[in-house]
Amino acid sequence: MLSDAKVKNLKAGNARQRIADMNGLYVEVMPSGKKNWLYRYTKDGTRNWSVLGEYPLISLKEARILAEQFKAKLMGLIPEETPVTSFAAVWDEWFAKKVEPVLAPKTIRTIESRSHSHILPFIGEQSISELSSADILKILRRVEARGNIHMAHKICQICGRVWVHLQNIGIESEMS
Repeated sequence: MLSDAKVKNLKAGNARQRIADMNGLYVEVMPSGKKNWLYRYTKDGTRNWSVLGEYPLISLKEARILAEQFKAKLMGLIPEETPVTSFAAVWDEWFAKKVEPVLAPKTIRTIESRSHSHILPFIGEQSISELSSADILKILRRVEARGNIHMAHKICQICGRVWVHLQNIGIESEMS
C-alpha cells in the first residue's frame, strides 16, 4: 500500500514502472519522471488500464476515490452521467475540478487566458462527438504561424489535459 510520501519520493528509471497501491490502483512512473494514476480492471475477460489523472494534480486520496467510482460505474452501481456536448462545457468542468482547486492563482489566470484566447473561440462550441485531432492541429498551426512555438506547445498541453479529462469521464470523441 502506498503513502503520500512514497509516491512523492518515487524516482524515474530507464523504463516505465507501475507500482500497485490497492484495489486495482497503480501509480505509473515514466522515464521522464511524470507520474500518472492508473486503474487496472478486467472487462469481458480482458485486462484493461484506465488513466485516472496525473500526480500531483490528483492526490493519492483522490486517486483512490476515483478508482472506487470507476469500479462502481463498471459494476453498474452508478448510472452513466449525461455526456457534456461541447468542448467548452468539458473545458469548464476540467478547469473547475482539476485546475482551480490545485494550482496557484497566477497559473490559473495563465491557463484561463491561453484557453480563452487560443482554444475556446475556435472549438469551444464544437460538439465533442465531432471534434478531431485535425481541429486541434489547426489551432496549433495558427499560433505557430505567428512564430510563437512555445505558446503552441502550452496550448497543446492544455488541450491534452482536457482530452484526458474527457476520457476519464467517459465521453467519446473522434480523437479517442
